[in-house]
Amino acid sequence: MVPIAKHDLNDQYLNCRKNQIVSFLQSRGVKVEGLFYRAYEKPGDIFEALYFSAMDRNLYLDRVIQDRDLNLLDIFPQRVTKQSFSEGMPAINEMLNRYGAVLLFGDGYYLPYKRNTYLVRNEFHSVMLTNISANGAGTGYTVVDDVYEGVNYMSGKDYSSYSVSAEQLAQFYDHYTTEGNETTDSKWDLLSLDVSGHRFSKPYLKERLYPLFGELVREFEDDFSLYEQVPLFVKENAKTDNLAKDPLLQALTITLGSRAHVLKFLKHAELCPAVWDSIDQTIGLLESVRYTIAKKNMTGKLDNAKLISKCEKLIAEENFTLRELKAYVGIMV
Repeated sequence: MVPIAKHDLNDQYLNCRKNQIVSFLQSRGVKVEGLFYRAYEKPGDIFEALYFSAMDRNLYLDRVIQDRDLNLLDIFPQRVTKQSFSEGMPAINEMLNRYGAVLLFGDGYYLPYKRNTYLVRNEFHSVMLTNISANGAGTGYTVVDDVYEGVNYMSGKDYSSYSVSAEQLAQFYDHYTTEGNETTDSKWDLLSLDVSGHRFSKPYLKERLYPLFGELVREFEDDFSLYEQVPLFVKENAKTDNLAKDPLLQALTITLGSRAHVLKFLKHAELCPAVWDSIDQTIGLLESVRYTIAKKNMTGKLDNAKLISKCEKLIAEENFTLRELKAYVGIMV
């Protein structure tokens, strides 16, 4: 079995399903950086969805790594719809043998290794099956998923492998509704990825992705003035012990992840090196603002003047990057 390393270790830009897709493709030798040509997002869009409209971050992140992006690289998602795990087992076994992994949605309440949710609370979640393991107790599967220690989910760690029985996976798969979790994939889709038609050449990026990135940049309009409001958001933000549920922190995290992933694309595609340092500065500033929020939540203390200064620098870096990108794609046409 080919090892599958987690791509977005800190879950900054990819939800569980998209992280699994990218990580699997990376394990098969696909230069996944090319998929992030659409990662350059407007901070205002992110804040509107997560902070103002209270959208679940995982649903927002369903917008990236869509089928159309995969198809551009001749990677074709294969889906089989089954209403129960037992009904889907023959298809799962066939897809595992043919493609090397099967992704499926379910409820974390029923996964014994997922100790932060097991028999505690319902959570819509995606897992990746990578192997069939028959033993005396019946059919089981190797599941690749995040690390869970005690009641906590451990961000920043690579995937781990777990042995899960068919009966446990049936509980996971069969007993959850998608109400309130309307993903772009159906709850009842078993998903595999066919990479047999993918070409592993650099010209591939130029043929298909450069023009799309240029189109995105030419249509991108933002003065990044939203950052001016961040100190007020932080000041008024209610203290919470659950940082993972803080909408302001989540919005900043996705904005940071957006910049980190578009930088991966630009470096891989060797595009506009004049902005690489500026984007790196933007990432550092966003990390610093996130730390300010976490510190305020823990201590109640806030150096507002310093935060305002950081946000002013953010606006300057973002505007520089956008100007340079627009100039570059104008030349690139």
